[in-house]
Amino acid sequence: MKAIAIREPGGPEVLQPIETEKPSPESHEVLIEVAAAGVNRPDCLQRAGLYPVPDGASPLPGLEVAGHIVEVGAQCSRFNVGDRVMALTHGGGYAEFCVADERHCLPVPKSMTLEAAAAFPETAFTVWSNLWMRAGLTSGERLLVHGGSSGIGTTAIQIAKALGVEVAVTAGTDEKCAFCLALGADIAVNSIDHRVTRRRNRRTGEPCQDSPQPPHSFRYHTETPIKRSEGCYRRRTGNSGPATPRVGRGETGNIRITAA
Repeated sequence: MKAIAIREPGGPEVLQPIETEKPSPESHEVLIEVAAAGVNRPDCLQRAGLYPVPDGASPLPGLEVAGHIVEVGAQCSRFNVGDRVMALTHGGGYAEFCVADERHCLPVPKSMTLEAAAAFPETAFTVWSNLWMRAGLTSGERLLVHGGSSGIGTTAIQIAKALGVEVAVTAGTDEKCAFCLALGADIAVNSIDHRVTRRRNRRTGEPCQDSPQPPHSFRYHTETPIKRSEGCYRRRTGNSGPATPRVGRGETGNIRITAA
């Protein structure tokens, strides 16, 4: 089969087409004929030599794909040959064929193109696992998303609003804030403007209102005291460095912090 490999660490020019063996699915895997593959930050980091391939993963880049199933493993029961699926993969998506764990596949709705579906699993799975499986977010609660106009941020806004969550976001420009509001966010704050105002107020001695940190810093600070509770936890991020939330002293309720 044809695939795209990384010749050496570097820019996009180091990606090269190669001929390689078509993978065979294990008993719990399906083999997908790839129609489209998503491009994610780990792919770019791997290409640059900054993301070591995990043990057992394909050396080829590509963490999400969409296409048709052409073969199923002996223990697979959810999908059949010919089904349209999108999948989170263990690498290898930049190829004509790619294997994926059946549990990491979703059916592609008739209204969705395979090209659109290929960009869905990585962000959707990340948002769902962080906000609902880990943080236990439920309808009626409030969610603060830093970097609301990012892929993760826009996905979080839409899923959260669909499930009845009030959403506030930070973004770096007024245009990005307007984009987040158009997606359904209830509140959007220009974090750069607020940061400048905060510094100016500190210099002039004027009352200083709390403002968000810039997107993707993953540092949370408030002058309103927050009590750490059992529901508050931290998790290191996979690609953006450690999440280092900072909380003050006092008792204002329960806060759950997660990063992706």
